[in-house]
This record gives sequence, structure tokens and C-alpha cells, in this order.
Amino acid sequence: MSSLTGGLGFPISPRPAAGMRPAVGPLARGAKEANVSVQSPSPTRLAMLRLRENRLFVVACAMFGTILLLTMSAPLFEQHWAGRTAQEQNLSGKATIGGKQIEAVKLDGRPNIGPGFHREYMLGSDALGRDVFMRALRGGRVSLLAGFGAAFIGMFGAIILGTVAAYKRGRWDTVISRWADFMMSFPSLLLLVAMSTALATRDIGPIERGSLPLLVMILGFGAIPAMTRIVRSLVLGLTEKEFVEAALALGGSDSRVMFRHMLPNISNALVTYFGLMVAGMIIAEAGLSFLGVGILPPGLSWGTGIGDGSVYAMVAGWVVLVPGAFVMATALSVNLIVMGIEEAFDPKQLGGK
Repeated sequence: MSSLTGGLGFPISPRPAAGMRPAVGPLARGAKEANVSVQSPSPTRLAMLRLRENRLFVVACAMFGTILLLTMSAPLFEQHWAGRTAQEQNLSGKATIGGKQIEAVKLDGRPNIGPGFHREYMLGSDALGRDVFMRALRGGRVSLLAGFGAAFIGMFGAIILGTVAAYKRGRWDTVISRWADFMMSFPSLLLLVAMSTALATRDIGPIERGSLPLLVMILGFGAIPAMTRIVRSLVLGLTEKEFVEAALALGGSDSRVMFRHMLPNISNALVTYFGLMVAGMIIAEAGLSFLGVGILPPGLSWGTGIGDGSVYAMVAGWVVLVPGAFVMATALSVNLIVMGIEEAFDPKQLGGK
């Protein structure tokens, strides 16, 4: 085939046909896309795709989001839906249910209005004529704050103590580990009850007895020992890694090595344990408030709701079931969310192994 020449005498290669164009390169899609290279998705993007495909995770997020939205919107429900507050009593009054006037409380003191498709007392009334649904929403704000607040305190304290014990070793490790073992030798519920009982009759500075801040401090302190052992074991496996030795060789301080280089490598595990702690703290708050050593009246929480209705559990089960269902649904949804995150960010799954 004869070669073609331009006006200056240089040979010009014939333009390839459309079917002969390379799949990748400057001639594939034009000069503007010549420098675009095909890259595989990042591990974070792969994890997010796995989360979107996990139906159980999506359902759990929707469940927890609904609970969070309902509890945060409690004042709006009181004003525009129920027409009464969570603390408003109605011992001798009546409510309009289905066009009929029904007494909120029977003459013998038992709740008279059960759950139904009605606007007032949608999930029934309690022994004092209070709206069970409104009390569950108001109590949920306290229970969720207690769960997340106590988990944050427990995780923060455990990260400090566990990291120092694993990195410093020697006397630091001995003192911290023995303290954690001593605290863990007591049954957790018994320890929390003892601490709550000892502090329930007095104020600690500006913190009032039976208040939410005091309960958060008690629950958070009780969660530190067990979590300290977990953090210590996680950090202990990193002390001999090459990146730690390299950071020390470059003159990095102990605090920088511990909290700048080591902690990010266990962040996935810490997020998982934090979620589990939130669920555990919500259940612990309900248990302490049910026993009368947590949130004290007139404070509201899911635990106090269960405790108030326990006397009428056989004749008016909805008084106990409604706050109990909120506790169960919240703990279940948080656990499922944590499981989904753990599976999605599993290095073996992201690596295709």
C-alpha cells in the first residue's frame, strides 16, 4: 500500500477505521478522555456498596431512625396530636374514643383505655390517666441520651487506660490490668445497683440525685473496666508492628505513636464495640430505673415506664409492653447496624478473600 504524504513531505499514517480503534487510549473516546484511567473502587466505596445491598442493615437503620425521630418530636406530638403532656394526669376525667366518652381510669384504679386506632391515648392510658405513648416518647429522649452518653464515657476512658497499659507495659500495665480485673470480679448489674444506691440519696456538686447526668456517669464508669481489657488486647497486637517502630525511629513521641498511629488501626473495632455499648447501656438504664435506682420520679425513661406499669402487667399489659417494645426495638436495631458495619468493613471481604 502506498504511503500518503502531507504538504511538507512527511509521511502521514492512514486514520484507522472505526472498528479498528483501540479500546483504551487517546483514540478510544477522543483526546479529552486520553488521560482518564480506569480505577477500581476504594475500600470505603466498596463497604458503602455492601451496606446498601444489606437489606437487614437498611431495615435496622429505618427502624432506629424512626425511633429517633419520634422521640425527638415528642413536644410536637404532645401539642398537635395527643393534646396533653406526658406528665398530665386524668384520674377522674374521660376521653373521647370512637365518639364515646370513656373513663381513663376505672373506679378500682386500673387503666381503662387500651391501645387502638384513636388519636387520644393511642397506645392506652396508665393507672394515673397519663398517655402511655407520650410517656414512651418523652422517656425515650432520656434513655437514648443515657445510652449514648454512658457509651461515650466508657469508650473514652477505656481508650486512654487500655492504650497506655498496652503501650507502656511494666508497672502501668500491671496497675491498670489489676484494677480492671478487680472491677470485673463483681457482677455488672450488682455493681451498678450498688453504685446507684450509694449515690441516689445525695447530690454530687451541681449534679442532682436521680438525674440523668448522675446516671450517665455511673453507667459510663461501670463500662470502663471490661472495655479497657478489650482495647488493651487490640493495641497489644500492634506494638511490634513495623509502622510503630518506624514512627519511633523518626522521633515520634509516645502520645503521638499511641493516638496518631495505633488507634486509627483499630478504629473499625472500636466503632463496633461502641455500638454494642450503646445497646447495652440503654438496657442497663432501663434495668436500673425499673429497680428504682436510676432515673427517679418525676423523671421519665423507658425503665421508669416499665416500673410504673409492672403492677398492672396482668390486667393492663400495654403499660409495660409499650416502653419494653421501644427498648427491644432500639437495642435490636443498634445491634443490627453494628453487625452490618462490621461485615461491610471486614478487610477479608474488602480484599476479596
